Amino acid sequence: MELRILKLAAPVFVELSLQIGIQIVDAMMLSRVSDNAAGTVGVLVTLFGFLMTFVFSLNQAGSILIAQALGRQRYARAERIRWMMLLSALLMTLPMSFALYAGRDWIISLIYSFEGDSLRHASEYLSVASWSVAASGLSLVVNSFARSIGRPAWILPSSILGNLLNAVLAYHFVSRGFGVRGVAWAGMIAVLFMIVCSAMVTFGHLRLRVSPIKSFRLFREYGKNIFSLYFPVVVEPVAYQGAQVLIGMVIAQLGAAAMAARSYSSSVYAFCFLWSVSMSQAAQYLVSHEFGKKNYEQAFSALRSCLGTAVLAGGCLALLLALTSP
Repeated sequence: MELRILKLAAPVFVELSLQIGIQIVDAMMLSRVSDNAAGTVGVLVTLFGFLMTFVFSLNQAGSILIAQALGRQRYARAERIRWMMLLSALLMTLPMSFALYAGRDWIISLIYSFEGDSLRHASEYLSVASWSVAASGLSLVVNSFARSIGRPAWILPSSILGNLLNAVLAYHFVSRGFGVRGVAWAGMIAVLFMIVCSAMVTFGHLRLRVSPIKSFRLFREYGKNIFSLYFPVVVEPVAYQGAQVLIGMVIAQLGAAAMAARSYSSSVYAFCFLWSVSMSQAAQYLVSHEFGKKNYEQAFSALRSCLGTAVLAGGCLALLLALTSP
């Protein structure tokens, strides 16, 4: 069981580490523009984290149902759930992206009260990055399909290549004087690249199918199944990310130096809980799959193993970071 958990958690940990690593690279590129630019974007990232929580929770709910369906060998049901996840993610994120783009000046002035260079940097960043909410949401859903069948390693190469592309483009655009807007474009292009690569692996190599639901009765049934699980899942992360947005609003009032300090440090302390998040995704698949097969004792055994490892590793990483923080 421990080896199986490691095979599931390790690729997720590497992928999440790459995502945090690219945030550090972006912060370094933005610091070449100015500390003000790095701090402003760092504060805005909390807003994106809040919005992406809704999609991440949708992925959790859908992946649990897919793993249960596969455990019961109900493959047609899994195909319909995948279609519902894609449709729900698009219907959820496209309005978010449009609202961010159309209302960016209102958001900047009302929520964060940015002025001067901060106002200009925030407007430039949101004019491009607002559409990354929809792109990142679609990428999360496609990637979750491989995880929901216990194959997270197959999407790791696209994540590695996408993050390398992001770093190279960010350096290129900033060096050419595109500033904050260049960093936003680098991230957007990289996400689109990862969607194409992940889709090729998921639907081409792994041959996972998506079956549209044509009956209103089935549409309502599958929607009810997903969202009855979605709403309990989404409450805690939304509360946490909402608190981060509020903290960002407070820090924005303290000036550019405070925003820059939080932007740089937040990218580092995220490593404290990466292994815990990886273990949670391994537990999510194993518990759901074993429950689908009605192997309840194995499901609880997997949960205990993942929980114990997550607490121990997360605590050790936090202690190490605290001791080496200077």
